[in-house]
Amino acid sequence: MPASRARAAAVFAAVALASAVLPAGSSAASRYCSSSGDVCFGAFGVGHSSVLRLTLAARYFGSYELCVRGPARGAICRSFAIRRSGSEYGSTVRWAASFPDVGAGTYRARWRQGGRSLGPAIAFHPIRRPALRVSPSSVRAGGWVHLSGYTAGCPTGELVTLISGAFPPIHDFAGLPAVYARVFDGGDFGLHVRIPSTRRRGAYTVSARCGGGNLGLFPRLRVR
Repeated sequence: MPASRARAAAVFAAVALASAVLPAGSSAASRYCSSSGDVCFGAFGVGHSSVLRLTLAARYFGSYELCVRGPARGAICRSFAIRRSGSEYGSTVRWAASFPDVGAGTYRARWRQGGRSLGPAIAFHPIRRPALRVSPSSVRAGGWVHLSGYTAGCPTGELVTLISGAFPPIHDFAGLPAVYARVFDGGDFGLHVRIPSTRRRGAYTVSARCGGGNLGLFPRLRVR
């Protein structure tokens, strides 16, 4: 057996042994290294800048599979290449660019190669940014739009106040029509709103408030 393959086999054996004796709570760690230090991986950073990084002491293999499981979702697996970086080898994957944001909560990442795990699953908690979406962004007067988003901090059951001159006058905020949406578990919200048939054509700003503060997002809705 070539020396590189023998070394890779030894590393896999060490990783398997270390994984077998890890305590149950170790699966919630954010970083892991094999006992030999030849294989290390973990989650670094916060929010949408979170990265999932694998480092190797040598180029034991040319590619690997990274599987990420979101809250209440099945795992999504993708393959990535190993690259050299200085005296080490490895790979850095930006979570938000390679895997979907399925809501707030605990995400778990697992590195695999050749059908085997390189170690325990790593837990990380991306911090989501506030979001406010209007779909469609252009609608005829009398039509329906769907308002949705993420509050980033408002508790479950809290009311989100959505404000726009395009909305029906169900409620009022600072002299503008407003509608309410309740915050779901995890901080998301959403509701359908019918634009009055008498609303004039034009572009209208949509804003949202929750917990005494503004989300700071102002998408536009065009009524035609």
